[in-house]
Amino acid sequence: MNFWKPYASLILFATAISFGAEKPNVFCGYAPEYEDLYYPIIDQKIVGDPSLYPFLNCPWSTFCESPGTLTATQENLEDWRKFFGKNLSEEVLYQLIYKETPDWYQKLDDNESNVAGGILANKINKNLQKPFAKYMLLAKQCEGISSNKSGGNGWYQGEENDGYDKKPELLELALERYKVETNPFLKNRYGYQIVRLAHYLGENKAALTYFDNFLQLDSKTPYVYYLALEQRSGAAYNLKDLKEATKGFLKVYTKVPSRRESCALSLRYMDWSDPQLSDNFFADNGYADLESFFKSYYFNGSVSREMQKLQDRNPNSPYLEVLAIREVDKLQNTLFNDHYNGWTGHSEKDKSDNSQTLQTLQKIAKLQVENKDVERKDFWRIVLSSTYLKNDDYKNATLYASEISKKSEMYVQAKLLASSIEILQLNSIDRREIGKLFKQLKSDKQLHESRPLTAFFFNSISDLYKKNDNLVVSLLGSMNYGGESYQYSWKQAKTDLGNHYKLHYKNEFVEDDIINKLQDFIDLPNKTDYEKLIVSKLQSSPKDYVNELRGTWYFQQDQLDEAIFYFKKIENPSIFYREDIRPELFAGAIREYFDTPFIQQSDKMYLKYKGLFSDDISKVERDETYPDNKLKLAQTFKKLEELAISNPENAADYFYMLGNAWYNTSDHGWFLNALQYLGNNERNHVLNYDYYSEGEQKGDHSEFVRNATKYFERAVDAEGSKETKAKAIFMLAKTNYCFTQERNADYKYRVEVCGDHKNYFETLHTDYSDTAFEAQVIRECSWYRSFMEM
Repeated sequence: MNFWKPYASLILFATAISFGAEKPNVFCGYAPEYEDLYYPIIDQKIVGDPSLYPFLNCPWSTFCESPGTLTATQENLEDWRKFFGKNLSEEVLYQLIYKETPDWYQKLDDNESNVAGGILANKINKNLQKPFAKYMLLAKQCEGISSNKSGGNGWYQGEENDGYDKKPELLELALERYKVETNPFLKNRYGYQIVRLAHYLGENKAALTYFDNFLQLDSKTPYVYYLALEQRSGAAYNLKDLKEATKGFLKVYTKVPSRRESCALSLRYMDWSDPQLSDNFFADNGYADLESFFKSYYFNGSVSREMQKLQDRNPNSPYLEVLAIREVDKLQNTLFNDHYNGWTGHSEKDKSDNSQTLQTLQKIAKLQVENKDVERKDFWRIVLSSTYLKNDDYKNATLYASEISKKSEMYVQAKLLASSIEILQLNSIDRREIGKLFKQLKSDKQLHESRPLTAFFFNSISDLYKKNDNLVVSLLGSMNYGGESYQYSWKQAKTDLGNHYKLHYKNEFVEDDIINKLQDFIDLPNKTDYEKLIVSKLQSSPKDYVNELRGTWYFQQDQLDEAIFYFKKIENPSIFYREDIRPELFAGAIREYFDTPFIQQSDKMYLKYKGLFSDDISKVERDETYPDNKLKLAQTFKKLEELAISNPENAADYFYMLGNAWYNTSDHGWFLNALQYLGNNERNHVLNYDYYSEGEQKGDHSEFVRNATKYFERAVDAEGSKETKAKAIFMLAKTNYCFTQERNADYKYRVEVCGDHKNYFETLHTDYSDTAFEAQVIRECSWYRSFMEM
């Protein structure tokens, strides 16, 4: 099954179970980005037993880290060291077991002098050389084998093979060598391979028999015995002997650190409700705590009930702490959400946790705090405090956190929790309270050294400003909690604050209300340290930033005098735009290709009026992302309107160029970055364009499009050349486009224009068929040819 693929390489060495099962309702596989979901203010690693860290709550992975404290290689070599003797170095030992080729072992078995007499072989007792070589030749052949299907209930790990199964002959060879081997260590090794091969062949009863007859637990070299026991447990599971399977997996889990992950994964598939797995069975075998833990960990049993059992048996059980902190973490997952990446929406606290489990946890935590026999009361005070947060009982939450003394190992955690509680209580923009909390954060190293708490503070305040539609201040105060590769520090956090792409593409800020709110924030008297920090994140003087935004807003409304007024107030305009404007803004084009510069397609109308633009038009930058000088742009717009009045004989040209400028800066146009703070490649995103729609498509009638339509219509009505008016008619069709598309029998699209688009095409054909421009449109515009049924 695909679910198991992430663990294939791990389980190849000694797979425990060969069976199929339904995918549990748990995410599997490592995904370090899980931290992006929430701020872990409460560190789960405050549990007392570090060996249980892997079983803490990780939303997107089965284990938070590898459950083993030792690797399989380390444990395996530790066994082999006792076979060879203690005088071998780590390098020599590793070379003997893992690095040599089958050919080397064969030559050692054959006693070839160049190998048997070599430096490495001389590290081995002469009496052990041949037995060792024979075993290693078998072991190397067994590497990478996989299980066969067993009655349709087997499991392949995805290995590719040629269809030949070498396991039967390997099993026969292993049995032969076991019979003649006299060394107890090697007999155990052969026994392991025999049990493993039988298990993988689906000979499950034989695997159990082989284990019982061939394996002996050697206290000095126990590793391979437990590997074989894990294989035996998998065979028992296939035989539906859940007692033997579970008992074996639990024993291996407790004895062999490197196999904990594999055994824990196998235990996931146990039917804990089966009568075989009674409480008495686990208690009689000394696994009562592990039963309660795994039942809860894999959601096969009631977390509340199993925690109560653990508390009754042993209030100091480390497994009780793990289950408790897992529930706490699930709670803080809903309370301390990270909203940075979902900035556009308002956040609300999710209170969807299991109420019964939380009530039980609160009850357990209270009893633990009151129980004189409990050793880690402060841990339970943290748990108890957190349980009150779900129902916004901040008084009791603060009370229990405050009971933890400065001498306690939990003191820093208590401070972090207390600070987060204060942040949670902020429901509106309270300048005094926000300033106080910021001062606490920056003055207390134990607080601001916590990246989760720092992010929670900044992004919670950011969220309040967002809900108040103060979008600029919200973003300036936001902290990107996810995806940071550098080492966290308070200094770096403040430096990176407000580093959001939307602050560079400010199109969402060009609204009068948003600009006014930013201005009000900048004008606040007696600013707090927090407010000073936010203002400092502007990449210009605050006045210039607001004036540039407000000038752009008036420009978009076609209120040119007001736009020019605010652009002139900018003291350092080079931060926002360059010295010149691109004359291509005022040109039109029949067709546009995104991989061809606009200048190669446009009608270059601006060349007729060079004096309006740069002294040397050819030197003006043609970069599509060039930040045009908005003051000069607004002045040019105004100049064209004035010329249309003072030089009426060319009014059509002036209005046509103005129409082009508005069209080109609109969502439909080539230079939407000029007035909308967006790159040219974001046009389809702005339009919400659907590539797969076959029905009518029509652009939004934005302020830009309405302005373009207005000036093109004035061009048609004004004095001027018929060619220019024909161009204006065509641009009116582009500006107000409407079309449907259908597939013909050859699966080719046929486009038909509709609405105003069709009406303008009719006008162009009826009134301007004698122009050179209409002939050019026929040559270059397929939609027009379709309209003409050509």
